[in-house]
Amino acid sequence: MALAGTAGLLITWNLYRIFMQVPDEASQGAIFRIFYFHFPSVMSAFIGFYVAMGFGIAYLITKNLRYDAL
Repeated sequence: MALAGTAGLLITWNLYRIFMQVPDEASQGAIFRIFYFHFPSVMSAFIGFYVAMGFGIAYLITKNLRYDAL
């Protein structure tokens, strides 16, 4: 519960800073701000995918159900 609350506060704080405090980019304007939100989301998704892939490969090699549960 504390982790979810902390994540919610961090997301709210980051969105406020992205949309209210960061100035527009010189050539692209306000549309550049989309990178401040989407790039961390993509990196989190990739990390989650590769961690799951690693545990999946470990399960296939060892047949240990602990890796499958993780």
